[in-house]
Amino acid sequence: MLFPMSETVDPIVYLAGTWQLERELLDERTGAHGTFEGVASFTPVAEEALDYQEKGELVWPTHRGTASRYLSYVRDTRERASVLFVDGRAFHLLELRTDGFQAVHVCGEDRYLGDFTLVSEAAWSAVWRVSGPQKALVLRSIYRRSR
Repeated sequence: MLFPMSETVDPIVYLAGTWQLERELLDERTGAHGTFEGVASFTPVAEEALDYQEKGELVWPTHRGTASRYLSYVRDTRERASVLFVDGRAFHLLELRTDGFQAVHVCGEDRYLGDFTLVSEAAWSAVWRVSGPQKALVLRSIYRRSR
């Protein structure tokens, strides 16, 4: 079932649970392609927060093996969450909307532009475009609810 055109959901409520995660990676400078397949878990740690953990298999031309990532999601408003690194530093804001939401993160000379879209009651996507002196990456992720 698709949401109405401008639907926005409470990210803390919507994300809680386990998701199948598929990610395509592209280095636009070298043409290198890669994939990540795994599981993303959003575990409630407080009424207003989730711990995020992704684990899976990363396949890249120079690497094949397990990979993981940890973040925290903390409610800002009913429709917005702050995404934080494990050490508490801000990563980006997040709204899950059918008409999309953009977030920006600057890390040194690198700029990360994220596009997040609510696809359905059981799927959402994230596309990160990374640019900088040494980077030109596109990371496309689709999350599908598993439970």
